[in-house]
Amino acid sequence: MVLWEIAFVNMRPAPAVLQHIADQQVVKWRTFGRPCADRMIGDEMEEQMKVDDGHVVSMHYSLRVDGSLVDSSSGGEPLQFIQGMGHSIPGLEHELYDMQIGERKTVTVPAKEGYGEWDTAAFMDVPRDAFPTDVPLESGTELELQDKAGHPVYARIEGIDDANIRLNLNHPLAGKDLKFDVTIADLRPATKEEVAHGHVHVENHLQEADSSRVSS
Repeated sequence: MVLWEIAFVNMRPAPAVLQHIADQQVVKWRTFGRPCADRMIGDEMEEQMKVDDGHVVSMHYSLRVDGSLVDSSSGGEPLQFIQGMGHSIPGLEHELYDMQIGERKTVTVPAKEGYGEWDTAAFMDVPRDAFPTDVPLESGTELELQDKAGHPVYARIEGIDDANIRLNLNHPLAGKDLKFDVTIADLRPATKEEVAHGHVHVENHLQEADSSRVSS
């Protein structure tokens, strides 16, 4: 990945804030889906629907790292995403197949199938004058960048000197095993529009589902 000529998209001050799994859908993960990952679900629905590619999954979850709770949907709405489209980390998505509504499962995802191993080469020095004046140049500031191809790149400021700002491109959970407790709250086939747009249409899915379900 070429990381020069970066564009600044979004800046957040320290400390780092963990994003929900769905926020990672922009990342091009290695596919752990089934061989028929491009197969979509037709109009027929089994009495006991199971998680499969082309389903909109509504899922409550908690995430623990090194024994500490770092993220949870408790008290809020369930996370929604389309299974098989790489919207969740590979090691978790792979374990959701065949789960049913109301089913609960504990999943331990090794680092290599989560946010990746810690990469000692994932650092770069950027001249101070390349940063917009409104970016807080302090250790821990999180940045959302774009590479020359327009792909999103997470970074945070690791070090500062008179000439350069050192960026760490590792995800905050890189090198960490992830322990998820997940419960499937709801399942339904994705609509044609949702698949085409690559995300869940929360507001209008009830109307769309009647006329636009994905056919096989």
